Amino acid sequence: RRHFSWYNSELWLEDIPQDTKVLICLSENDEILNFEKVKREVEIFCEDVGGSTHEVVPVTSNPKKHKSKASSTAPKTVDLITWENAGHAFCVSRPDVWKQLYSAMKVQERIITKEQTCNKY
Repeated sequence: RRHFSWYNSELWLEDIPQDTKVLICLSENDEILNFEKVKREVEIFCEDVGGSTHEVVPVTSNPKKHKSKASSTAPKTVDLITWENAGHAFCVSRPDVWKQLYSAMKVQERIITKEQTCNKY
């Protein structure tokens, strides 16, 4: 059994350093959180943080139908993936979704690597 109290843990985007890459994944029909409210909070944050790029990648219950438009050369602070017609924990038992998450994180990793290489010179 897990001994992790979700209600005691929270993380605000404002508390994350600006140079940190963040990937947020939301399920449209989440039974626990308010999808529209959280999505809007992310959008407001991205509007308020100067120079950040925010990309929403809508995905139906079949992630293979959609490809991320993420570019490994674009500087990003927050990436948001939304899953349409999906409930809470949609990604937990879906290997096809794991591939989508892996792909999004690899894009962020390439951006970080490029930034670090540019900063050396």
